[in-house]
Order: sequence, then C-alpha cells, then structure tokens
Amino acid sequence: MEVVEITQGQSSDPAKYWKNRSWKIEIIAFKALLIPCLITAVIKPITDFMAACICIITGRGCNISILFSLLVKTSYRLMTRTTFLLLLYCNMVTVQAWSQKPAADSLPQMATVNVSVTSMKGQARKGEVIIFRGEKTGRMINGISDAAGKIKQLLPPGDTYNVSVKSISDTTRYAILTVPTLEKDEYFSEDFWVKIKFDPAKSYRLDNVHFDTDKASLRPDSYTELSELLDYLQRHEEIKVEIAGHTDNVGTDAHNLKLSQDRAGAIVRYLTSKGIKVNRLTAKGYGATQPAADNAAEEGRQMNRRTEVRIL
Repeated sequence: MEVVEITQGQSSDPAKYWKNRSWKIEIIAFKALLIPCLITAVIKPITDFMAACICIITGRGCNISILFSLLVKTSYRLMTRTTFLLLLYCNMVTVQAWSQKPAADSLPQMATVNVSVTSMKGQARKGEVIIFRGEKTGRMINGISDAAGKIKQLLPPGDTYNVSVKSISDTTRYAILTVPTLEKDEYFSEDFWVKIKFDPAKSYRLDNVHFDTDKASLRPDSYTELSELLDYLQRHEEIKVEIAGHTDNVGTDAHNLKLSQDRAGAIVRYLTSKGIKVNRLTAKGYGATQPAADNAAEEGRQMNRRTEVRIL
C-alpha cells in the first residue's frame, strides 16, 4: 500500500513580506544605535547629578540650591534626550517602510516543496528519486532523498505536477501537486509538503535487456536499462540483489540452465566493471524451471526469455 499526503502552499501579497523584512532591519539598526545614545542621553546627566551629591556630602563647595538647579537640569536633559531617541526611532521606521519598495525580481517566485519519503513503517528511505513532471510544460524535475528521507525542491508556478517515484526499470505515479499561478507582485508565503510512504517491490523485470540468440552477449540496446540498474544500486548502497536469468523450454535443460547462468553472469560483470562491489551481486540461472507464461506459443516463450532483479 502507498500513502501520499499533499499540503498546498499559499501565495500572499508582497507587503507582508517586505514588512517582516523591514522590521528585522529596523530592530537591528536601533539596537546598534541604542547603546551609544543611551550613554550620552541618560547616563551622563545622572552621573553629573551624583557627582554634585557627593560634593555636598563631602563639603566641597556645593549647596542645596546648586543641587536643586542641577536636578532640574538633569530631569530636563533626560526628558528631552529620551524624546529625541523616540523620535529617531519613529523616523527610522517611517523611512525604512517607505524606502523598501518591493522589486518583482526580489520576491520568491518559485514554490518550495518539502518531500518526506518513508517506508510504510515510517522509516526514512534514502536514495529515492522523486520526479515532478509538469502536465502543461512536460518538464521533469528530479530530487533524491537524503539520509533522513527528505528533499527540498523548487518548482515553477502555474503548472500541475505528477509526482512519481522511480524504481529500477520504471516509475510509479503517486499523486498530483498543483502549484497555482502567481498574480502580479504575489509570492509564496508557505511551503508545499508532500509525504510519501511506500515499500518497494522485491522483484523487477528488465524488459529492455536483450542478448544475442542462444548467446550470453549483451545487445547494444540493453545498456540504457542496465545504466538505470547501476544508478539504483549506487543510490542504495545497503542492498544486495540477485540477477536471475530465465529461458524458454527450447533445447535441453542442461543447455538452458547454463545459458541462463551465463547471461546473469554477463550482467554481474557489467555492474562490477562500473564499481559495484561483487559481494552485493549474485548471478543465478534458472533455465526453463520458472516459466512466466505458457511455452506452447511463441508469445509465451518470448515472455519466458527474461532477466529479473530480485532484492535480497
């Protein structure tokens, strides 16, 4: 069973985007100006007043009238300079809000899609290729899940995407994701989320791997699908596979068994020549012992002449 959960993102007016950015800039700038202004506007008058008090206590020439006059001046300075700081901040907010005019090319125009890929039991699946194919444009955009089973992908707006998971020899479509068209000066304020749960098949048939008649030599058209198998094994370094060769019932059992074994071995040799460790691969020939169709007709015999990949 496969389970897919789609959460659509949302578009928004750019004013909120730029307002949030402006406030962050304003707060940082205000904090940078606050400390020196606080020292000059608040602490300096207070220290002067304290110095006068010390003079009176120690009898160094100051009297109560001078102290009262200094207290009035200190209060006045505190009030005026604090008002100045507030006016400075208000002016900065106003200037920042009017000067930060949004440019169309500065807004986030692409949709951010967060993909989570797990097994049916919730375990993260690493190395899975998720394909987004636009129905309108036909464009295919791929992402590969990391060790946590996560992918962060950017998709152009204004299209409907078929979401598929790539296996060894084919792809399976799981869901449809619609990314709406953005209006003028709009942007995506929220991400899209795609959660995929699936367990891969344990056996795959390599329909496009062909051999010369009654031989174990690969035909040139086989390497496209073998390259896909190679890519799958490179992305899933933890798995081991069996390459299973099968034949029809034409010829002796001994001949068919050897032929199927030799053909499976040819594929293993190709994979090891590309860097896959030999301990991850097993070549097994079954001859005509496991038919997939009736050998009485040519169509059935053709189906029985096949190569399979079995996940161990």
